[in-house]
Amino acid sequence: MKKTADSLLQMLSIPLGQLAQFMGSNRTVGQVYAALLLQTDALCLEDLQEQLGLSKGGICTAVQRLVSLGLARKIWMKGERKDYYLASGAVMDGFIQLMESELWPGLTRNWMDISLCLQEVQKTPLPQEVKQRVSALNKAVQRISEEMTALPKKLSA
Repeated sequence: MKKTADSLLQMLSIPLGQLAQFMGSNRTVGQVYAALLLQTDALCLEDLQEQLGLSKGGICTAVQRLVSLGLARKIWMKGERKDYYLASGAVMDGFIQLMESELWPGLTRNWMDISLCLQEVQKTPLPQEVKQRVSALNKAVQRISEEMTALPKKLSA
């Protein structure tokens, strides 16, 4: 059975919306990206609104975010006053920028907070078994922090 454009959009917009949300953006950013990704022709805000059934304001904000990340680009259409947009091919660069600008700062702060708390816990008199588990968790947190710091460089290589 051949999938229709609408069913493909519906299928793809859910996980891309969840990914955008996980990465610190709005779910609408992922949904709009899915709509742009599946089109060969540029779309205006009204086209996106009709396809997705979302508010024009939310779509406008999402499109601006996608453009700022390099995941979409504005297209000039002769004789048109509306802005039109297409998905960009710079997917990896856009995701790296999104990770560095939104995901990493929050995760880094969170890992640092956990690490500081674990260091304080280790100073507290605790049973040896508990100290070993806390120490193991602290090592894991440090390793994850190191890997997170290196990941954007690895992805852009």
